[in-house]
Amino acid sequence: MSNVWSNSLRYRIMTALVILFLALAYYAREAFGPLIFAALIAYLMNPIVEWIAKSPRLSRKVGVNIVFFLVIAILIAIPSIFLPSIIRELETFSQELRSIYAILLEFLSTPIQILEWTFEPQVLLPAIEDIPLLDVSYLTGEAFHLVEVITVNILWLLVILVATYFLLLDWTKIKRFFTKLTPEEYQSDAQRLYREVVTIWNSYLRGNLILMFFTAIIFMVAWSIIGLPAGILLGLMMGLLKIIPDVGPMFAAGASVLVAFIEGSTVLDIPNMWFAVLVFVVYFVLINIITIWLRSVLFGRSVHMHSGLVFILIMLAVIIQGILGAVIVIPFVASSFIILQYVLRKIYKQPGFPEEMDVVEELLSD
Repeated sequence: MSNVWSNSLRYRIMTALVILFLALAYYAREAFGPLIFAALIAYLMNPIVEWIAKSPRLSRKVGVNIVFFLVIAILIAIPSIFLPSIIRELETFSQELRSIYAILLEFLSTPIQILEWTFEPQVLLPAIEDIPLLDVSYLTGEAFHLVEVITVNILWLLVILVATYFLLLDWTKIKRFFTKLTPEEYQSDAQRLYREVVTIWNSYLRGNLILMFFTAIIFMVAWSIIGLPAGILLGLMMGLLKIIPDVGPMFAAGASVLVAFIEGSTVLDIPNMWFAVLVFVVYFVLINIITIWLRSVLFGRSVHMHSGLVFILIMLAVIIQGILGAVIVIPFVASSFIILQYVLRKIYKQPGFPEEMDVVEELLSD
């Protein structure tokens, strides 16, 4: 029988392992984003896999293969079906951008007279020889950089696909592994916290996907009805940017108003300025209906956070971590708040969950 380690040796080994883990995490920090993204995808697909795996004739591996490759097939088929329409919309949108650029050049070429001062806006434009896009060496370097970026992104995509597949395949084992890390007397509390956290993530992530879909459909129909040029593309942009709650649609709305002001309506005979105002009013009404009514129905009561705090957190997440941070920051903070509440109750020697406190108070009152 081997000797039992002393407390000091165990503490030293544990400290060394923690330091090693943190060092490895820092070294591989760039992989966190793709792996988190893969975990989110696996989390969203897992309920479908579990539903298929309930059949006595199908194993979990068969369910994973069905769901995983079916989703990939759908993701390949959708662009193929809508690609011609999207290309037409992109061509229309590029023409509108060129029109906006021409108007901007015309504006900058006109001197501005303020009292006795004359300001020449064209000084803001770079000279032709200063434009790097006309430098052959610059273009060559950018071409190599573009190839490098595309190669790296393809490799990260492969990492995400492979990680998603194996996370789906071993989801139950992973959950059981983390449950066993918890001391046996606290496993019931850990499972209860897990269920509450899962409720938040279920409501928020799946609700966000549904919200993105309905937002895109609603705005594509609305922009088409009032005759906004490139309305399908702008509506699709509105739905996709809804992944950044409260902030993303503002950018799509700005693009829509700008197109309306420059191009006008294809069906309404009104001045461009008033058409831009109409586009903004339609956006304001629809986005508030979606935010106030549809989002509350989808999310329910699982995420209890002040709207001002939500806005600030999303803005900070976009600045610090980009789109992925904006997607996960709200459920992450809400989940952390639930765990923090549990820890604080235990620190103050109180029951870990609110209903347990109600039971204790009822017993004391008796």
